[in-house]
Parts: sequence; structure tokens; C-alpha cells
Amino acid sequence: MLIRRNQIKAAEFRELQWLDHDPMTLASLEGQVVLLYFWDYSYVVSVRNLVYLSMWHGRYADKGLQIVAIHAPQFDFGKDERNLRQAVEYHGLPFPVANDVNLRTWDAYANRFWPATFLIDRQGYLAACHFGEGGINEIEMSMQELLKEGRSRVVMPKDSLVGQPDRELQRRPVSPSLYFGYRRGRIGNGNGFTPGEVCEYETPDRFRRDIHYMKGAFRCLADSMILSGHQGEVTVDYDSSDVCLVAAPPSNGPGRIIVMQDDQPVFNDRGSDVIDTPDMPSIVNVTHPDSYHLVHNHGVARHRLKLVFLSPGIELFCLDFLRLQ
Repeated sequence: MLIRRNQIKAAEFRELQWLDHDPMTLASLEGQVVLLYFWDYSYVVSVRNLVYLSMWHGRYADKGLQIVAIHAPQFDFGKDERNLRQAVEYHGLPFPVANDVNLRTWDAYANRFWPATFLIDRQGYLAACHFGEGGINEIEMSMQELLKEGRSRVVMPKDSLVGQPDRELQRRPVSPSLYFGYRRGRIGNGNGFTPGEVCEYETPDRFRRDIHYMKGAFRCLADSMILSGHQGEVTVDYDSSDVCLVAAPPSNGPGRIIVMQDDQPVFNDRGSDVIDTPDMPSIVNVTHPDSYHLVHNHGVARHRLKLVFLSPGIELFCLDFLRLQ
């Protein structure tokens, strides 16, 4: 989305924790085109666009583009520099990354989305923005226009994505993200949430779509639920091609989850985190706080997901339902 030019001065960075980079300010970047990217390493939709940012860094850094990736954590574990550093190293990000632990820069831009992309012109004014996934061609086209302003001799890459249509997938609605904590969550069990306490849940005979149902003893926290009993379950009817779970392991080691779809084991397909062991199929090992890819289907359709948690202390944050290719 284009923004009326020379009207809104971009807000300065606030209270950012920089990873392996000297602290930066927007004032020091005037004269360059700046791309600000708000993301969360545990939200797979915002992670998917990182490949485009790395590509743009390689194509346009020498033409005056500066990319700054601002990590805005949804959950407390994302505030830990060690967890973010592990994600940044895994993705091999070649541009500066900062952690917006208290969401001060996020608030300065009145942002409410992961991911969110802001383009800032050479004079420090907001020029364009895009919220959510997609819009890659539009962002690159706006970026090229800003880089060419007043510099007619700048030559853009011949193999730019500009002009190539975004690859559209089927438009069947996808289920919304489901949060486990009582602050943003919605649970289908009749006894609901018991904030700060352990609640024993039983699954009902019937399920409503896009609502999760628990079985077993779980401690209810603001942003998560922690398995307190020996074993627990989650069941949800959903529409999507892919499912990811944001989870953290118990304090005493990895957490184990059995993944079932439509009462059948789910096998590793196209990069999911499911592994098959000799004694048990469809296992996901939760080794650190992150998003784990549970299910990949070839197309959006209605399914029933059942997760069996085998490790007391495993912490559940949210389920994300995605339309991946």
C-alpha cells in the first residue's frame, strides 16, 4: 500500500537490542532507502518472507537499500536473545537484526501484524507498507522506484520478480490461529480456563470447527498451557493445508508429541518436523521454543487433528493453520 509522500516521518527506533551489530538509528540511515520488517521467529508466515529479504539484500544493498529486521516477540521466550540468535543463525540472515523486547518500536509504528513491511525513502519519510504475507512484487516494485528517485543511472536486476504474478493458491478459507493461553485463547471444553491453576479436561462427544479441545491436566497461563499430568491431548477440526504448533520443551529435556490426522499417523512430508521411530510413528520432538511443522496436505481441506503429549511440562502456545504450496 502506497503512502502519500512527504507526509509521515518514519518513527525513530526505540529500545532495540541489536544482534552482532552496532546500534543503528534511522537518522543515520538518511540517504538510503530503508526496509523495516517486523517478524516473529516462531510465526512461520513471517519467517517465509525472510528468503525474499535475503534476496533483496543481495540485489539492492549496493544500490542504496538497507534492510532492518525487527523481531517483535509474541511470547516471552522470543525475548530471550539466545533463542532469537539460534533462529537468525539457522536462517543465515545477512542484514541487521534487532529484538524489540518491549515492543516499543512496534508501537511507534502502530503495528499489529506479523509480518509487517515498511519502506522509508531517502529523506526518512514513510513511502509504502504491506501487512501480512504476500505482496512481494508490489514491495519490490515500490522499492525499485524509491531506489531510482534522483538516480536515473541506477540499473535494476534483469531477473527481478517485478512483473511476475504472485503464485495464487486456492481461495478456500483457512482456519484462524488458535491460542492456548487464556489471554487470547478460546477453548471448547465446558469448564473453560482456570487462570493460574491446573484444570482437568475431558473431551466431549462432538466437536465444533476451529476450536481446540483438551484432555488431561493442564496449567492455564496467560499465553500458554502446560501439561501437568502424565499425558494429555488436543483435538481440533480445521481447514488448511499445513499445521504448525508453537511449543516449548519441559525443563528436563525434549518434549514428545504424537501427531494424528483423521485417526491416522502423519508421516514426514515436504520438510515437516515429524519423524518415524521403530516403536512409534508420527513423533515430533520439541527441543527448544519454536514453531514445529506438524502436517502437510496437498491442498486445503477439512481434517481432524489430534495431538498426544507424552512429556509432562511441555508448554503449548498456539496452533497456526496455513495455506502452503
